[in-house]
Amino acid sequence: MARRRPAIPKRTEKRVYQEAQSQCPFCGESEVATFQIHHIDSDPTNNAIENLILTCASCHSKITAGLIFLQKVMQVKHSLSSNLESTRKRTNTDSTSKKIVISRSNIGGDVANNITKITTSKTIKTTHPPGSIGADLIKKGYIDELIACYFDLRKADASYGRKVGYSYPAFHRNIQKKFGFKTFFMPVSYFDTLVEYLQGRIDCTIQGKNNRSKGYSNYKSWDEYCVRVQRNYKDSHTIS
Repeated sequence: MARRRPAIPKRTEKRVYQEAQSQCPFCGESEVATFQIHHIDSDPTNNAIENLILTCASCHSKITAGLIFLQKVMQVKHSLSSNLESTRKRTNTDSTSKKIVISRSNIGGDVANNITKITTSKTIKTTHPPGSIGADLIKKGYIDELIACYFDLRKADASYGRKVGYSYPAFHRNIQKKFGFKTFFMPVSYFDTLVEYLQGRIDCTIQGKNNRSKGYSNYKSWDEYCVRVQRNYKDSHTIS
């Protein structure tokens, strides 16, 4: 008997919608009636938030048909998760900078209002400085793609019995420890070295080694990525 497909918890479903800002992250469709939730690893019983991404029906079909590659899906998911986390942190620190607390006390028949002003610190959003990898959108996009590829293959490694845990924050901390800079605050002069490091990490995964033994590349080269970006830009600006 086939296993019953569990329903996605409402709280998880709400977070998936929030993560994508209620629009398909692949084509920008915002018509709610077309929305579907895709299981990234194709396991309908795995309702972990990390395995779910919002799509429209059309893009969902393209993903299942392989027209939108898994690597791209993982990259988009990583970007959505990072943006949501950044938004939440910013909201928590910026939503209230000052609070007024008014308490009432009765002294000798007169009501006195005691006003206490509580001031909290306000955090200013930091942008990537000029000359950093994060300030160069194309280079940042390629680094994002390599990181997504690495986690895609690490996830595949589980099928070979690899049980070592992995997380995006820990991975970025390792990068900072090695290079002395946060990933996207790193000077752009470090780009080639960072690319070499990430490609090496990808190739050293179990699935990565398996792919290479069969003659398959684990990722697009920087030049191939630039060609694809230019082609997509031209396609998006072609007047029909």
